[in-house]
Amino acid sequence: ELVNTSRADCFGRLRPEAMLSLMQEAAGMHGHALGVGRDMLNTRHLFWAVIRQRVQIDRLPVIGETMTLETWPGEATRAAYPRYTVARDQTGKVLFRGAALWLIMDGDNRTMILPGKTGLMVPGVSREEQIALPGSLPPAVLDHQETRTVRYSELDANGHMSNTRYLNWLEDLFPAQYHRDHPL
Repeated sequence: ELVNTSRADCFGRLRPEAMLSLMQEAAGMHGHALGVGRDMLNTRHLFWAVIRQRVQIDRLPVIGETMTLETWPGEATRAAYPRYTVARDQTGKVLFRGAALWLIMDGDNRTMILPGKTGLMVPGVSREEQIALPGSLPPAVLDHQETRTVRYSELDANGHMSNTRYLNWLEDLFPAQYHRDHPL
C-alpha cells in the first residue's frame, strides 16, 4: 500500500483513520479469501463489525512510502473473532501492529451473534508477532471533549459510524500544532 496524499495528514504522515481503514480493508479481503467475506455474509443478512481495537505504532509511514500489511485471524473467543495485523516498510521493519475484536452482527435487528452460533468457520492461528487483544477502557472525564452528532458522510456500508471515523473526531479536538509536535 502506498501512502498517498489522501491518506496523509498535513505533515505528510499516515493519518490514524487511514491506518485503521487499511487494516479493516485487509481484513475484509482476507475474510473474502476465507469464504466469510461481505458478499457471503450479505446473503445471510449478516455483517462484520469491529468492537475494540488496539494499535502499537513504532513509526507512521510518510507520503511516498510503500508498506505491506499482513493480517490473520486468531482463535475465536466465546463472544468475538480476534484479528491481528502487522504493517512493514519496504525494508521489512515493523511500522505498526494491530489487534481487533470483530463481531458478526445480524443486519436485520442489529444484534450480535456469538461465534458458536454463526456456523462460520474462521481458522485461527497464533503468531509471536501479534500484540495483546484490546481490553475495555473505564469511562473517564477528559480535558478536551465535545459532543458531536454522526453525519451522513461518516456512515459506513453497514449504516453505522465506522471505528475509523472516531479517530478523526479525536484528532479534531487538538490544534494542528499539537499534532505536529506529538506524532503518534
